[in-house]
Amino acid sequence: MTTRHDRPSRRPVPPFEVLHTQLTQTWRTTHARPSVPTGPFAPRVPVGPTRPKGERGAASILALSVVAMVLVLTMGALVLASVVVASHRARVAADLGSLAAASAMQDGADSAKACAVAQQVARANGAATQSCSSMGADVELAVTVRARLWPEPATARARAGPRR
Repeated sequence: MTTRHDRPSRRPVPPFEVLHTQLTQTWRTTHARPSVPTGPFAPRVPVGPTRPKGERGAASILALSVVAMVLVLTMGALVLASVVVASHRARVAADLGSLAAASAMQDGADSAKACAVAQQVARANGAATQSCSSMGADVELAVTVRARLWPEPATARARAGPRR
């Protein structure tokens, strides 16, 4: 014999509960927030500003490239400035040396003594004498000055003498 507790009870579902269940399920599917999985397999929620995956660290590389370019341009400008300074020193040394030699020749010195004076003035201005020649009262002097950041020295020529 089976008793009432042995078998499952089946109660008839009234129509208002069926309607309530259907409405609740419809509302949940249209208005409820989607469920977010939790645990180790949950999707990561980004914190802070988001960026595309392919651009991770691109600004750092760009900044380093700009700094490197500025350094290269600065070094180029320093080399160029070194060459210009050496060129100006060579011109000044040649001009002053040739004027000193022409002045010595007008004072009665021979060409060897005038070239020695020109060489002494050029050396005092940081230049090395390449050549010194005199034709009559005119003196022509060629000097070189070593540039600090360039392998080739700067050269200059100058001529001095009485007005023609």
